[in-house]
Amino acid sequence: MALSCFSRLFSYIFLGRSLVSSSLVSSSLSVVNSERFVSIVPPCSHDYCLSFSDSALALKQDVLTALSFFPELRSFRCVVLRSSSFLMMSARRSLVSNTLVFRFSPSFLRFSSDARVGLLLHECAHMVEYLSLSKPRLLWWYFRYICNPCFRVRKEVETDIRVFKRGGGSFLKKYVSEFFSSPFISSWRKRFRSKNYIVDFSLVDSFFSQ
Repeated sequence: MALSCFSRLFSYIFLGRSLVSSSLVSSSLSVVNSERFVSIVPPCSHDYCLSFSDSALALKQDVLTALSFFPELRSFRCVVLRSSSFLMMSARRSLVSNTLVFRFSPSFLRFSSDARVGLLLHECAHMVEYLSLSKPRLLWWYFRYICNPCFRVRKEVETDIRVFKRGGGSFLKKYVSEFFSSPFISSWRKRFRSKNYIVDFSLVDSFFSQ
């Protein structure tokens, strides 16, 4: 297993090859399909606790649409902020409070509403996994995600599949389509995404259409 991971890591760094393979997608489908999502009774059955910075208000409806696929996130306060990070969108669970923080880059607003929902769904799916982790395990998860490309790619694939399982696949595919056809996305960003995320969803589509 370690040798296989090292081999794939070598190809990823020195040969520019993607770590996303059909076998990885197949195994991730099995993992996600067997998951039991954490069920949390929300304090309010209808409303989400949301906080937006002024520059993030345009995303309010998109965030509400994405969160509607993940009702277990109702028990958290969600904070949406504009960021200067090179990441299009990132999401983190606070280690000190019951808060989920979403940060987006200015270019994120240039996508259509459906595409924005697609990426928000991806981040919400990450959050669902975080709910099952204790704080020490969550810290270890972050460490492995940053330091281990094999782990990072596997988690990104599982997260995309989790979006499909919840019924949001069409939004995610819309985001990926606009991302690769967009003239304002740099070529290195597109190469990075093609190596770290699912680009061809045909195998996932066929699995969930059965």
